[in-house]
Amino acid sequence: MTRVESLIERVVRFRGYYIPASERGDLVQEVLLDVWQAINEKGFSLSKNLDALVRSVAYRSCVDWVRRCRPTEAVDPQAPDETQRPDREVLVREQVLLGRQVLRELRPPCRELFGQFVAGGSTYRDIADRQGRTEGAVRTQMAQCLKEARELLDRIRRRRGAATWRQRSPA
Repeated sequence: MTRVESLIERVVRFRGYYIPASERGDLVQEVLLDVWQAINEKGFSLSKNLDALVRSVAYRSCVDWVRRCRPTEAVDPQAPDETQRPDREVLVREQVLLGRQVLRELRPPCRELFGQFVAGGSTYRDIADRQGRTEGAVRTQMAQCLKEARELLDRIRRRRGAATWRQRSPA
């Protein structure tokens, strides 16, 4: 094996390029051909040493191979952006915190009803059967609990708004 071919094989074998062993031989041959063509160009002069030229051609050929073989997907310009903007993340976090605070301040029967319905996945009929009540009574209780939760949410938001205003006003 010649010195030039050995240099090329070391570059092509580098794991960072992820070139499969079955394709390395062809790539080595391509690099040898490119080096031969570069040297045979009219007016070619070797400004540095031969090893530097060979490695340079081999590196560039490996990068070209990676670019050719990289799987690409067509981008649909109409597809919505799936990434969340930072302000959206803050808003979602704030909504979760508000929801937790509302649940903490709710009366225990409402917290229990919400827990059975939302977290437990129970239907109004299931809850009514377990409690020995009518489905209509459970629905009525849910409506009252939702009204109470909305009022609590409004009060919490007003308190937070007033606190924010106090923080901004000059002392």
